[in-house]
Amino acid sequence: MAWIVQVYWYRKCKIFKLKKNNVTYQEDKILHDLSFQIQSGEFVYLTGKSGAGKSSLLRLLHGELSFSGDFIFREHDVQFEVPDYRRQFQKMVKYVSQQLMFDSSKTVVENLAIYDHFKRKAQNSVAENVAKWLSIFSLSHLREHYPDEISGGDQSRLALAMALTTQPRILLLDEPTANLDPKMSARVLTYLESLNAQGVTIILATHDASILEKFPHRCLELREGEIV
Repeated sequence: MAWIVQVYWYRKCKIFKLKKNNVTYQEDKILHDLSFQIQSGEFVYLTGKSGAGKSSLLRLLHGELSFSGDFIFREHDVQFEVPDYRRQFQKMVKYVSQQLMFDSSKTVVENLAIYDHFKRKAQNSVAENVAKWLSIFSLSHLREHYPDEISGGDQSRLALAMALTTQPRILLLDEPTANLDPKMSARVLTYLESLNAQGVTIILATHDASILEKFPHRCLELREGEIV
């Protein structure tokens, strides 16, 4: 049987609902008694010190961690134990972690072009879309460089651009501005807000207080694996 995650993106509803959720890793409980809801189309920050559990919570929301408790996605219990379900879920819910993954044998422009979304397009359309993402994230001058030849900030922007090529309706972002200067951080946040205005749900982990001031949205603060 084909497992399909049916999603009606523009109908306002609770996109994530967790109740009494716990995550244990190597016998240590890393997330404790999590209960919260996130609406479709929200922009939510995850805040807290390093080690508070922000990255673990994003991984949980991406279906990467085993858990106990209730986890409801678009009003239905998740079924991550079913491979087809999880695969389709993760196509719709894009996660950009701090562990950036690129094909080191391919250039910046090739890493963008090989994403599945582009494979289904005509070659000229691929080139147009790649050029658009390179321009948006100020990477055009690095198009022929390899990932290990560019800075950490450039890599962060490339990873975000690659995630956005698939036109996700939900973005999970782990410290996407950590390696960026203030001007580029503001540019990235401005673009993310424009996506959010179009209905994209964004959950962004950060410890940068300046972002919270300049681009205010609802915050979920974590402390030692708990929401406070």
